[in-house]
Amino acid sequence: MDKPIDALSAEERIAHYRELARVTMGYAQNAASDEQRAAWLSIASGWAALADEVERQAQREADGAALSAA
Repeated sequence: MDKPIDALSAEERIAHYRELARVTMGYAQNAASDEQRAAWLSIASGWAALADEVERQAQREADGAALSAA
């Protein structure tokens, strides 16, 4: 990524977090032990949850802007 995370749009942050979740899921699939797999799955889950939260926040902001414009 060339820009700092706070310089990205919500859509870019969501895509970035989902990509990190995808990559860490791959690490989980190739983990050498159950403990490592569980750790990678936990990290992947965190990235996915963060993407979901940014997505929800962006939707709330869009809904608020639409109400203000009405």
